[in-house]
Amino acid sequence: MVSVPAKAIAAGASGSQVIASTEMERRAEAADRELEGYMQKENGDEVGSPADQVAGRVKQATGATQTRLEDAKTEAKSRVKV
Repeated sequence: MVSVPAKAIAAGASGSQVIASTEMERRAEAADRELEGYMQKENGDEVGSPADQVAGRVKQATGATQTRLEDAKTEAKSRVKV
């Protein structure tokens, strides 16, 4: 079985372009995006770049939303017993 990073390297894609396949990978990706957004927003604040501030906030919100989506999926799976 080929891991996701190996697929990304073979396809010539960056890690952010590959869709995470496991819950843990999706959660890590969401946390990474949220942190990246926080850092970009803070950098925008420091240099006075409204574009970086907005882009950072968007990344933060996207990461937080992805995390909530994973939480909802986990909750739904726990309620539905297969």
